Amino acid sequence: MSNELEKIETLLGALTAKLSVGELYRFNRALAVSIRRDQSDRIRRQENPDGSPFTPRRRQRLNSKRAARRNRPMFRKLRTARFLRFRVSPGEIQVGYFGRSAAAHIAREHHYGLSIKGKKTSYNMPERQLLGFNSESSNEILDAVLEYLKEDL
Repeated sequence: MSNELEKIETLLGALTAKLSVGELYRFNRALAVSIRRDQSDRIRRQENPDGSPFTPRRRQRLNSKRAARRNRPMFRKLRTARFLRFRVSPGEIQVGYFGRSAAAHIAREHHYGLSIKGKKTSYNMPERQLLGFNSESSNEILDAVLEYLKEDL
């Protein structure tokens, strides 16, 4: 996997060396939007980067009103552009959950499988990798690069 990313990085390094700062910023922005869309689609499909499904929620009590709400897919709001953000500079692209917001906290708990301590109970959250790359992601990145080059030329 890292070998594929290294190949993409060398290819992009050669392409971006010829771009001006403004063009490089626009290129990185288009690439970040594509990566964010790919990650959001994978979260919508409820699967980890390796293709395995997310660990399902733990069972709720049937007579609870909250249980009816929990039948929805996980991370409905976390996959939106409001929370899944990107940062772009001419030298780098970052896609993820940033800052000290509640969304970043929730994403961190689920991504790393941290334990949650409440007033009366504690719960070990199962690991659900929200962000990550696989071979499909690298293909999406290459497609986004080709689309940008088509538009630019």
